[in-house]
Amino acid sequence: MGYHVIIKSDNGLVSHYAENYEDLAFFSDISDDSIIYQGEEHWTPSVIGKDKQYSNLAKEEFRAGIKAEKLFLEQAIANNLMIEKLSQDIDSFKAYTSGANKLIKRGDYLIRNARNLEIEVKCFTFYKIKNKEFIYFRHDQYKKHQNMQEFTGAPVVIAFYQRENDSPVEESLRMISIDKIREQNNKTIKYLPKGKDSCYMIPLDQCDEKFSYIEKIQNDINSQKDN
Repeated sequence: MGYHVIIKSDNGLVSHYAENYEDLAFFSDISDDSIIYQGEEHWTPSVIGKDKQYSNLAKEEFRAGIKAEKLFLEQAIANNLMIEKLSQDIDSFKAYTSGANKLIKRGDYLIRNARNLEIEVKCFTFYKIKNKEFIYFRHDQYKKHQNMQEFTGAPVVIAFYQRENDSPVEESLRMISIDKIREQNNKTIKYLPKGKDSCYMIPLDQCDEKFSYIEKIQNDINSQKDN
């Protein structure tokens, strides 16, 4: 195990590797604010913006999305939901892609005690026009979830939070089903281009607040049991 040194230079960050402590003395650009850590030679540091695996971490919306998923999990558990995280790795997804003949997208969670509802968690900017708040939801993402719903038969719901910089607003949770987006398509939900992406413009008043959508499903399940 040797030493990695990260040094600031006129060309950005430069990293060096030394097999032993004495060899560090041969790096003439080393200084008080250089960073050093011990590790194997292949444990090389990466510049975030130049590394495909990590570059998204520099984007506020990406970090907000990850935080939103964790927040949803915490809130779902607090609401006594039997929640299961869906694996997104390639091997787990093969069972779906091999059988589907359309582009599909897997959600983030299943809610076992709400008819195996599949939940996709998002973190969106809330826009406002004439006191009416709405979000933009990409049409290609909608189509992938719609295809998945048709393929599996499990209902898909988009759960989303308001984004402030790189974080979700804790009490802003809303939900809307893929079915409702389709039903409202020619009514109050508009399909329009936003930048390079075609999007649905979905008013917040078409969405259910917090976990009320899931509560309605659970109440329906309980009423059927009583009958």
